Amino acid sequence: MGHVITQRPGTSHDHRLDCASWFEPVVASGLSIVVQARLAKEVVANWNVLIIVGSYVALVRLFALISAAIWIRRKRQAAKRLRSIPKAFIPIKDGDVPRHVVKLVAAEYDRAACIAYVSLPKGAEHPGWGAPGTEFEGISFRREIPATFQSIAATAQQLLPSLPAPSPFVRPAAYLLPLSRLVKMVNVSVWDDVERYSELVERCRYGGPPSVEMYREARACVERIEGVFNTIMLALNKEGQSVMSLLTSSEWTSHGQDDESSSSITVSEKQRGRAGPGPSVTGAREQLHEFKGFSDEWSAGPLSDSFARF
Repeated sequence: MGHVITQRPGTSHDHRLDCASWFEPVVASGLSIVVQARLAKEVVANWNVLIIVGSYVALVRLFALISAAIWIRRKRQAAKRLRSIPKAFIPIKDGDVPRHVVKLVAAEYDRAACIAYVSLPKGAEHPGWGAPGTEFEGISFRREIPATFQSIAATAQQLLPSLPAPSPFVRPAAYLLPLSRLVKMVNVSVWDDVERYSELVERCRYGGPPSVEMYREARACVERIEGVFNTIMLALNKEGQSVMSLLTSSEWTSHGQDDESSSSITVSEKQRGRAGPGPSVTGAREQLHEFKGFSDEWSAGPLSDSFARF
């Protein structure tokens, strides 16, 4: 069986057929005219043939000129349209485009950069937000100051697991009240930081827009509070004790009070600029017994329930 070769319409084969379809009648008509011209006398017949052949040659040349003009015009239009198509190549180096184009682009880029810099707002500040261009840019103080309480609460729950999860509306000082005696044993001035931090959180929740000074002060209070909590955690990990066993240990009470009292004065002098009186050994022991009874009541249930309702 033979193979049938088919071509799609519009191929070169079809074009050749189209050319033959109009070229053959033209040639046949020309030959018929030449034959008729040869029927006359010899001299007249020669002139007739010459005129007919010359006419056909002129007509072919005219057609050739018209075809060449159309071809050139279409060639130029195709090249112009191809040049207008966007290219994936982007000139980025000196050799990609002429030198004067590089200088023009660089000058316009520098001018646009200067205009953008001059157009930046200077000294703009929105209440409750960090000023642009500072270390607090994009920080919402009203959201960030209360958010710092979550880290303090997490550390407090590690120290005293019986603490409940903090309520969104609880005062930080009230939440940390079960640890107040222990914090004062380590550093009395830190509990003042707890009270101040609680005040800042309340002002941030229900007051006007907080300022950057409030945010800085809150962060400083958080660092000092977490520093005391970390000190207590290190002591617990070193001794392998819990908060309750640490508070009831006679070794902690007898050997640690003098050092804690002196360290409280030192920290207070550095942070507050004044030396506050540290608790004596007897006072520390009394606070220890009070805190022990307070912790027993807390773990027993009623105090914990009342704090949860708060």
